[in-house]
Amino acid sequence: MEIYIRRSEMKDLPELTTLMQKYMNLSILKPNVTRNQIEEHIIHLVDSDCLGCQLVAEIDQKIVGFATLYYSFSTMNLKKVINMNDLFVDNDYRGLAIGKKLIQECIFFGEKNNCASMVWETHINNLGAQKLYDSFGERTDSWIHYEKSLL
Repeated sequence: MEIYIRRSEMKDLPELTTLMQKYMNLSILKPNVTRNQIEEHIIHLVDSDCLGCQLVAEIDQKIVGFATLYYSFSTMNLKKVINMNDLFVDNDYRGLAIGKKLIQECIFFGEKNNCASMVWETHINNLGAQKLYDSFGERTDSWIHYEKSLL
């Protein structure tokens, strides 16, 4: 079974939308978005190189996982920073190192696009993700993450 990682394309829209819905339904945040809104967002990512992109993991031409990358900027380095905002692998395909392969490809994407760094975060209760993420980067204690909901 070969795992293939690539950038998402318009042909992925139905399958990727369904996978993103699964991801959102499992999220602790329980976002209130429609399938149409998800489709519009995927289209925006496919069409906009300056916003970021989505990488998809395929097995036998079936999309089984994805990572969503958004660009930010580092004033201190005067370079782009990529934020791996989402990482998801369908439950039926976990344990095959797909998440690891997606992260490796995200890092390669950032290097290829001359980014200063890649950042990501996970919920404090997501112990499975923490184990995977700890294998790629150091937890930073130097900064405190703040967020104010504007919804």
